[in-house]
Amino acid sequence: MIVEVTVGGWEHECCGSEVVRGLLVDWTCRDADGTLEETHHDLGGSHQSSVSGVVTDVFALTPDGDRVRVSRIPAGAALCGNDPDDAGDVEDLDTGVSVQPVPEWFLVHVAAQDPVSRS
Repeated sequence: MIVEVTVGGWEHECCGSEVVRGLLVDWTCRDADGTLEETHHDLGGSHQSSVSGVVTDVFALTPDGDRVRVSRIPAGAALCGNDPDDAGDVEDLDTGVSVQPVPEWFLVHVAAQDPVSRS
């Protein structure tokens, strides 16, 4: 089963790691009105879900609301310009053209190993 998870914003900038196709993930997600948002922090009061599986696709959301398949989601430190070894570039998977996700939100498709567990 393919599960779509939103990754980004201040939580990814704070402590998110790079996300690429083929990566095995075991994420805690906040269930925000039917949308799963990957989280690193216990925000209290929110419904949480677990998503485990392999990343099959990665998209950036553009200012126009379009989805662009990208090669990767850089780690949060790289996106913020705080990684001397990674410029934090986000590139269109098909063209290699730089993409400016606003406000650094991404959609990740995960081939879930088990059904999403909710609590």
